[in-house]
Amino acid sequence: MNALFQDIEVHAEGYLERLYKAVAQPSVSSENKGMTEMADLLTSMLEKVGFRVEQVPIDGPPVILAFMGGKSDKTVLFYNHYDVQPVDPLSEWTSPPFEPTLRSGRLYARGVADNKGATIGRLCAIESFLRVRGQLPINIAWVIEGEEEVGSLHLHQFVDAKEELLRSVYGCVWEAGGKNALDRYEISLGCKGLVYAELRTRGAIRDLHSALAATVVSPAWRLLWALNSIKGSDGKVQIPGFYDNVQPPSSAQRRALDEWEYPEEQVRTLYGVE
Repeated sequence: MNALFQDIEVHAEGYLERLYKAVAQPSVSSENKGMTEMADLLTSMLEKVGFRVEQVPIDGPPVILAFMGGKSDKTVLFYNHYDVQPVDPLSEWTSPPFEPTLRSGRLYARGVADNKGATIGRLCAIESFLRVRGQLPINIAWVIEGEEEVGSLHLHQFVDAKEELLRSVYGCVWEAGGKNALDRYEISLGCKGLVYAELRTRGAIRDLHSALAATVVSPAWRLLWALNSIKGSDGKVQIPGFYDNVQPPSSAQRRALDEWEYPEEQVRTLYGVE
């Protein structure tokens, strides 16, 4: 590993320049600002490192799909996104959001952490690995979308178009990680899932005066009752079948939890909760 770290140090200045270039390019998905330019810039960067790249069209900014073969027949999926949040209010910025600026050893710009920093950092790590080791140990399929900050509205179209590839991957890696409340580095080994539900309530055929609330049930109350039925006061989800496919923790996972020095008091202080 020392040779790999040394290569990163040797090329650190060039890697930082690559990051500066990425964050200097606006790519605000909610405003459709600079999305095509950002997709093209990332495509070029990926190709220069040796990836085979395709921009998959969807009803939104294209999804970048990059692939690089390795020694193994197993494929790991990388996920990132190239869009960023809007920059308002500009008055809160010390330096312009798309002009990367170093202050006290830290780089400030929109997207430098979420998510361009992680994307470029990963790309640079792969480049150094290839230079030192010659070939990846596994195949990498890399998905970089442009709508994460607006809810990945059309990502399902990409999934439908590339379903065969996505089903063949061995696992998925995102950039989750950082320091905990004890200032120690942590790597997340899993993520919770998300379940979306859309509820619609109907009542009278037109708006009614509140004086009629005693005789005509408001759809708003029906919605409140429905929401209140989803989860009990014990925190348990009450939707039938919700836990059917949940796997219990393994003995190894339980041991890991027992040995985990979780900074509970520091987290309470950090979030201001009792």
